[in-house]
Amino acid sequence: MPFGRRVIEAFGGQKTVDPEFDEYEKKILALEKQCRAFTKITSSYLKSLKVFQQNAHSTAGNMMAYYEDAHDEPMRDLIAKLDTFHKDSVEAKYPLLEKHVSEKVSGAMNNINEEIIKVKERMKVRNEARLSFDHYSHKIEGLRKEKDKYVSNGQFAAWKNKDKFERNERKFESAKNEYEALNEQTIKEMKELWATRFRYVNNMCAHFIKMQMFYFSAYGKQCASFIGPMKIILSKTDTKTPPSSTADLKRPDITARTGSSPPGHVRTITRDSTTNPIKPERKKKNKKPPPMPGSAPPPMPSQGPPAKAPAPSAPPIANKNVFDDFEF
Repeated sequence: MPFGRRVIEAFGGQKTVDPEFDEYEKKILALEKQCRAFTKITSSYLKSLKVFQQNAHSTAGNMMAYYEDAHDEPMRDLIAKLDTFHKDSVEAKYPLLEKHVSEKVSGAMNNINEEIIKVKERMKVRNEARLSFDHYSHKIEGLRKEKDKYVSNGQFAAWKNKDKFERNERKFESAKNEYEALNEQTIKEMKELWATRFRYVNNMCAHFIKMQMFYFSAYGKQCASFIGPMKIILSKTDTKTPPSSTADLKRPDITARTGSSPPGHVRTITRDSTTNPIKPERKKKNKKPPPMPGSAPPPMPSQGPPAKAPAPSAPPIANKNVFDDFEF
């Protein structure tokens, strides 16, 4: 394309405009932008998923540290299996997932990108032809004005740019025909790509959704297999009674230390019925108030609302399992 024409358009010079081409150009460029964004999001999604798996593996390893000296604790074996599961997810399952995305999702994305690249190449050639057409159109317009001026003055025979005019007129016609043919063909290809875009987009989206569903479905089933054993372990843990720290201590009977006894010596004193008889307990008499005389008035009822009956005591709260609020 002539450099001068680029400069003219860069500073707001007139150019040939086709509204239909401009409409589909915006659509194709927007589609390309969406595809680039999807590629970026997919890459970020995979990286985040890998970090999630690595953190899950690290968490299982951290939990295992609590059971280093508790080899007979059932929860230790369960967490060891969980650790193995997450390790397998990081080292084996994630690479398979990454391969699937590369082959299926990215493969479908590459197909539509290839079509976009083809159409954009055609658009580029068309734009070069349009710039060449605009160049010669602008040039021939100036020569025509110059010719008309000489003709109106009756001086056409003295005009020195006759050959230049004819030469540029031929170039103009050639540039016009090339531009119109390329413009028509390019618009046709743009329309075809836009009409068939879902052939590629649907395939791309379907592979990404299937990847998510299959992966997390398998992941969820594997995680759910830990719930049943964990419930059993927790129910047994809640019913365990901690050993009493004073249950095994043997306390002597009534003991006393005398001043003559050596330190550490304990002397047991037993009660003798003859020296220190135990007095029988007296029965407490139930003293009742004396009866009221017959002439006394009957007792008056107390003022105010009747007293409420005491509320029944609430039953003791049983140990609640952390999984009681979940349904599987």
